[in-house]
Amino acid sequence: MRRASTWIAFLSICTLAMSPNLALAADGVPAISDAKPAGTQDLPEDGKRLFYETSESTADLVESYATKLKEGGWTLTRKGASGGKTGGGGEIIANRDGEHLVLKAGGPDGKTFVTLCTWPQRPMNDYCS
Repeated sequence: MRRASTWIAFLSICTLAMSPNLALAADGVPAISDAKPAGTQDLPEDGKRLFYETSESTADLVESYATKLKEGGWTLTRKGASGGKTGGGGEIIANRDGEHLVLKAGGPDGKTFVTLCTWPQRPMNDYCS
């Protein structure tokens, strides 16, 4: 059983790597520029969790993604990033027409790990890490 689940996980990651368009969480959720998909996971309440890696700094990623969200009609309820040359962390929480989005990002300088979670409505628990 363990071997089968490992194989399925491997195929899922390969599919994402070959088809970046599959990494979109939902219609209207902006893509993360220059990010490499690293996996996906279903969440309770019809949510999706997507994992990405990018060389963009956390602060730059949070700023650029917040701009894309606003341009797409999303309302930001929380946005922040901190850190320096050794890395940092950041977060965005946004809503649009009942949809709910949480982005968490962080990592060492030169490599930012991103977790993007979306739900069709605000969940009871929007934990996204």
